[in-house]
Amino acid sequence: VLFPEDAFVILLNTAQEKEAVATCIHGALAALFNKKPKWKLEDLSKIGDTTQRRIISYQFNDESFYEGEWHAAKMCGQGIYTLQNGTLLQGTFQNNKLNGIGFLKCRNGQSYQGEWKAGLPHSYGIYTIKNYVKYDGFWKNGKKQGKGKFEFNELATYEGNWLNDRLEGFAVAKMKDGSVYEGNWVDDKRTGKGTLKNHEGFYDGGWALDKKNGFGKMNFADGSYYEGTWCENTMYGTGTLILRDGTKYEGDWENGIKVGKGVMIWPNGDKFEGEW
Repeated sequence: VLFPEDAFVILLNTAQEKEAVATCIHGALAALFNKKPKWKLEDLSKIGDTTQRRIISYQFNDESFYEGEWHAAKMCGQGIYTLQNGTLLQGTFQNNKLNGIGFLKCRNGQSYQGEWKAGLPHSYGIYTIKNYVKYDGFWKNGKKQGKGKFEFNELATYEGNWLNDRLEGFAVAKMKDGSVYEGNWVDDKRTGKGTLKNHEGFYDGGWALDKKNGFGKMNFADGSYYEGTWCENTMYGTGTLILRDGTKYEGDWENGIKVGKGVMIWPNGDKFEGEW
């Protein structure tokens, strides 16, 4: 080590000691000239005694920067880690990853505040994208799982049970036009038993892949009523339709049209039974 006034010779026993001393000198000189020392994350595992917890400030070679607690040559404890792209991670770190309570904020407006596990959202947390997307609920290994509420730009709200980022089980969907679905979901689609209220009326029955399917009852907005089987949102199979004036048809249907055998009874008592 050479200085203008003196020359020093430092005798060290091991290569590790040599690297530790060089690291300390590097840091001291950087501090002297008001510069942040640059390191690769993997290089820090070579710094001297790794058994003590301490507070550090480092700018790495990729221009990311960490300030906080350090232990066993890793980010461990409370800290703030800022990536080169401006993404900020703040909270409790373990093994260089958020673990516990933490906060994420990206330049594109995405943010997450809540619990983490091994660098991924886990357990309860709130995820937002600016002011138009928000999920408030539970997570597992970075995906929505458990009870949660998802709001999309005031156009739709989904509240219920999630599995692997998709609706699964009972959930309620509310749309901006006033439509409300309450019932079962499978793989993000209305499947099973559920009710739907919208401008067409009120439906209570079976669903498959987001469409009315199986047995169901429908009170139409015009006052008519249907009870029977459905296929892909249309009356299909056997069912009974009662019009607002009391006219009643009971029989076969195909694609919403009376086809096959059926009985029609008018309010005045007239009756027709046969093929349609």
